Amino acid sequence: MNVVIQRALHRQLRYYMHATVSGLLPSMQKLGMVERVAVIFFNADNVPLEKFAGTSKEADLSIPTDTKPGQQPPLITPIKSMSSEPLNLQLYLEHPSLLESLL
Repeated sequence: MNVVIQRALHRQLRYYMHATVSGLLPSMQKLGMVERVAVIFFNADNVPLEKFAGTSKEADLSIPTDTKPGQQPPLITPIKSMSSEPLNLQLYLEHPSLLESLL
């Protein structure tokens, strides 16, 4: 598996991301349990600025955060949120939409 690594300069953010991913490790090691892990950065208005995701099939540097017209949004399972000036961060699992999984 190829994994893209971005290093955060903010010490508390590095610790948060390390602790969260370490907590997810048992689930990620189970075959088929986690398909993709995504990290999204939001601005002060809660608008997604950038989304980084890692999949078990390929490494994607950046994935658009918007849903195209006619496309169903994915099912989101929140895992953990953190608010620390100047960043607000939410880690979640993103599952394909019901229609995509049926196709």
